[in-house]
Amino acid sequence: YMDQSPDAEPGSEYVYNNGGYVLLALIVERASDQAFEDFMAERVFEPLDMQHSQIVDRFPPEVSGAALSKLDPSVGPPDLPRRAVGFSGQYSSIDDLMRWEVELRDVTLISSESLELALSPLTGPPEPCGYGYGWVSCEYEGWPADVYHTGKWSGFEAIFYRAPSEGLLVVMVSNGYLEKPYRALGYNVAHLSLEGEIWKDLDEPCKGDFCDLR
Repeated sequence: YMDQSPDAEPGSEYVYNNGGYVLLALIVERASDQAFEDFMAERVFEPLDMQHSQIVDRFPPEVSGAALSKLDPSVGPPDLPRRAVGFSGQYSSIDDLMRWEVELRDVTLISSESLELALSPLTGPPEPCGYGYGWVSCEYEGWPADVYHTGKWSGFEAIFYRAPSEGLLVVMVSNGYLEKPYRALGYNVAHLSLEGEIWKDLDEPCKGDFCDLR
């Protein structure tokens, strides 16, 4: 890609790319003189008492008690190259993710100004949402401002959805790969909590190779 021209001027558009987070992990390693997994353990997981969280750089991982993906091994990559972390490879538990939410509500690891910068939309996707430093922030009319991120890789799916003004957190993790129905279910949980009714019926036909996992 070094010989290719950028798709847009830096800072003018947003298109999600896993490679950006791989580069970010490499920058962390250079700046800290530590492997990314060691940095995260020492600077994030241990201070927050996230005892069941770690970064792994191999797939399948050697993690005690970890859920295995229900995805057929022939569909996803059997092995990730070493150092392919930053965009994926974190194993955690619901209890630990709650500890992370506590940190976001009363930040101690970084300054409140840095957190605000991370949560503030800088550029696309199109309004009413924007992308900050690792968070999608949205402001829909008649709905509390929310911040969230989703992720999927090699048969796993996760949603971390927050409506800070309402004290709402919805976390969903799955060892299946159901993207659209799964995301809709997460948003329905949020809507049911805040509005007392579901947001969208989940009766749309399932399409693709993963429907047998639904």
